Amino acid sequence: MFKHTYECNTCNGKVSITSEDPMNPLKDRLQTHGGVVNTTARKEDPFLAGTNIDTVNGSKGNGCYGALVYKGHAVAPPAPVQKSAPVNDEAARVLADMNAQFRAWDGTKTNRGAWWGSPRPGNKEGAKSVPLETVKKLQARCQNTAWIYKDSWTGGLSFHRRRNGVSDDFIYHMKPSI
Repeated sequence: MFKHTYECNTCNGKVSITSEDPMNPLKDRLQTHGGVVNTTARKEDPFLAGTNIDTVNGSKGNGCYGALVYKGHAVAPPAPVQKSAPVNDEAARVLADMNAQFRAWDGTKTNRGAWWGSPRPGNKEGAKSVPLETVKKLQARCQNTAWIYKDSWTGGLSFHRRRNGVSDDFIYHMKPSI
């Protein structure tokens, strides 16, 4: 996107037009300051109402008949990203817990297991079943990461992860609910 800037030679008002084209959209055209700023006139002008011009800024000069002098163009800053509302995504919460439990693991074999809902590695209190749909989402999210999906010896499913220098895997167990 390119931001074209103009200055009125009568009232010194400033106007900018954001366009996909680096070329001056008003080049070789008789255009008054008021004609560009006036919303109704802008809609009727095929050059200004075209799809390659996004915005016209500058409120001064609505009734001004001064000429707009082209001052040049620059790359326009990107439009602000709309932040969406947080998604209720259980797979993201489980993955965040997997990573938190892994970071909390002391590296010992006795505490190398954790469960969704448990307070810390090696403690099964509060463990909850994970919906099968969430397990499938986790499998997809964990592809090509340090987490390896495996069957668990506890009768459920698990994700394994190794820490540098430790020969035993950290195991995040889950029993899928159907």
